[in-house]
Amino acid sequence: MGRTFVYLCLCSRLLTIALCKTHDHPEYLLFDNLFNGYNPDVRPTLEYQHTLFMNVSVNLIALHSLDERSQTLTATVWIDLEWTDVHLTWNGSEYNNIQSIIVPSEKIWNPDICVTNEVTNNKCLVRSEDGKALLEHTGKVTIWWNKEVKTGCDVDISQYPFDTQNCAIKIGTWYSVDENIRLVQKYDILDLDNYSPNEEWDIVSSHVTEIPVEDELNYTDLQFSMVIDRRPLFYLYSTVLPILLLSVLNMVCFVVPVESGEKLGMTMAIFLTFAVFMTMISSNIPKSSEHVFKFGIFMTMHLLMSGLTIMLEVFVTNIYYKPKDMKMNGFYKWMFRHLVDNDKNDNEISASRPANNRERLFCAVDETDPWQKLSLRLDKVFGYIVASINTLLILLFFVTVSLG
Repeated sequence: MGRTFVYLCLCSRLLTIALCKTHDHPEYLLFDNLFNGYNPDVRPTLEYQHTLFMNVSVNLIALHSLDERSQTLTATVWIDLEWTDVHLTWNGSEYNNIQSIIVPSEKIWNPDICVTNEVTNNKCLVRSEDGKALLEHTGKVTIWWNKEVKTGCDVDISQYPFDTQNCAIKIGTWYSVDENIRLVQKYDILDLDNYSPNEEWDIVSSHVTEIPVEDELNYTDLQFSMVIDRRPLFYLYSTVLPILLLSVLNMVCFVVPVESGEKLGMTMAIFLTFAVFMTMISSNIPKSSEHVFKFGIFMTMHLLMSGLTIMLEVFVTNIYYKPKDMKMNGFYKWMFRHLVDNDKNDNEISASRPANNRERLFCAVDETDPWQKLSLRLDKVFGYIVASINTLLILLFFVTVSLG
């Protein structure tokens, strides 16, 4: 019994010594004194009428994507929030010269800060057990809010794929008016010190502006804007170059001999390829009438030219295979007179044709067949017209894009 009593006394003494040593730890005492009676739900100002000023900056970590279809920008950012909590100050000399400590964010007051143009429901800074804050002896509090944002962005596709977009991340208070919490920009631009470059977009410039919110109460958001420029190389060789090649092939159709029987098949294949490209591009761009999609107009005009080429080739082929002894009406006679009889080059070519009847059998065109002669002359004229229009369309597209 006596030994048990002595053992219990010894354990009690050791526990008391350990507790005393623990309470003598300066950081333990600092925590105990700072948060004794502290209310994390009350705005940390000496007077209720005083405005709490909060410094805000955005550190852009990665720009993931710009979805033209849904007009949303996805990025990873660190949002740096700084303010002074007058209730959490201490004299460092009284606590073994401790100048700053890391505290759980749930133990201190947190502002109702939100990304106001966030399109998902995860808009605001939420107090959590895992969150941390840096607290300095002057009462300065710093929170780094790591967040993946998905914000709305008005996409202008008029210059696609040589376009430049202006997107923004808006930060503001959700409930607190400017008289209670005033947001102040820490820097004039986005912080890009930790930015990882994107393979599709280059950041040209950035700036920060104050945007008053139209409301009965007084709210002001900070808008962190960035101007991003698309890298067009991928779109040049995957979209623009094939369209240019198809437009050239559209002109080559008129070089294919009529008697080969491949003219209509070639023109139909080109027309269907244009239609496939139109469908692919239309599925990735926003359905908007606010901006003129120049590349879309360029493709539509080439699609129309491809359709026109089909009709012209049908017309030429139909004339070519008309019976030799079939008489021409007034319209065909007029074309024959202006396109065939007046063509010196055609007469020179006819004179150079083999005179021997046996050799004439191997000629593709019967020089005595007026329908075939008219068909070939029309094919040549139509080819010049289509080539001129296609060339003009290509020049107009690149000129308008370069001029912006």
